[in-house]
Amino acid sequence: MISVNPVVKKIVGNKQLRRDLIDACGRNGEPPLTEQAINEWKKLRRGVPPARVQLVARITGWPPHKIRPDIYPPPKRNAAG
Repeated sequence: MISVNPVVKKIVGNKQLRRDLIDACGRNGEPPLTEQAINEWKKLRRGVPPARVQLVARITGWPPHKIRPDIYPPPKRNAAG
């Protein structure tokens, strides 16, 4: 059984968030996005496809490194504090 990425769980479990993502694609010239496509993200081992990370970050306010830490490393902490 594939474990579902926690970000995808939040997206799939939130109808309004899914709608916001789909609507944003229509307004901003992004490639079309459908409910079916979002549900397919559950099958992807890493979750949100790389081409959709910036869209998800923009709509949710979540930083890209929380959405796909494998391709967006967390910001480095300043040693001074």
